[in-house]
Amino acid sequence: MGRRLLVAGGGRDPNIDCLLHAAERAGCETLTLRINSARPPMMNWTLGSAALTIDGIERQVDAAFIRHDVFDALANGRASTAESAYGWFSALSGWCWSVPTLRWFNGHLSMQATNKIAVLHAARQMGLPVPATHVSNSQEITQRAGEHCIVKPVAGGTYCETQQKALDATEWRVGRAATPALLQERLTYPEYRVYVVGTTTRVFKIHSPMLDYRLDRNARIEPSDSGMPVSMRAALLRLCASLGVDFGAADFKTDPATGTPVFLELNTSPMFAAFDGVCEGQLATAMTAALLDDAAPRRAAALR
Repeated sequence: MGRRLLVAGGGRDPNIDCLLHAAERAGCETLTLRINSARPPMMNWTLGSAALTIDGIERQVDAAFIRHDVFDALANGRASTAESAYGWFSALSGWCWSVPTLRWFNGHLSMQATNKIAVLHAARQMGLPVPATHVSNSQEITQRAGEHCIVKPVAGGTYCETQQKALDATEWRVGRAATPALLQERLTYPEYRVYVVGTTTRVFKIHSPMLDYRLDRNARIEPSDSGMPVSMRAALLRLCASLGVDFGAADFKTDPATGTPVFLELNTSPMFAAFDGVCEGQLATAMTAALLDDAAPRRAAALR
């Protein structure tokens, strides 16, 4: 490819390792920036310049892949570590936005894309089936929802729960919870994760006995492009285009009555290492190609 790629993220993040391996296979020159709260790298950059100075060496790149690190803070539990990770991500994102010729994922992301409720509404407008959904902090409404309901936080960040478990774990004051939650009809497996890379999709099928497969170390993941109708993948690409998403992962679960995949949510910074492993590196290879391919449109062109 003959292009230079910055790969930046946490020192403990396996997704960064995964993309670095793909870049190595592609033979491209790579600048690696691993964020470690105990010994952070030294970065200098002047507004208006396309060059980053990392540990005293000035470097220019054609493309960048950056991830907000969560692994370091999970490992040591310190609020200061989480603040540091956010600061690094903000600084690097700001640099990416300031270099109009740089290729990087989701550089023109809509704010709507980061709101689960807004994305559900947009998905329904694009013709994707979505679960029956109610947003409430009412104890009465939650109790009436019944055993065929699951509860998820409106802002994400934790796992989905059964209705009863959510009721038991919530502190109720005068019949109200402190924060609204998403109440949705309970769907079943198989679950599908559809990665969007540029204008292409890659589908994976997931089986697990647990409500949220992310809690299951033995969840079975397999490539399954044939498991998702072409029309549904096309609708997902239209949704992503409308939200400015050129890299992300959409989650679908199955309607037990019809067997139809039902759209749940869109993650604009998904984990991908485990899924890349079951397709022998093809996912990370596609990501690297999308960032470095001369035929791919530059972000600046997309904004004109």
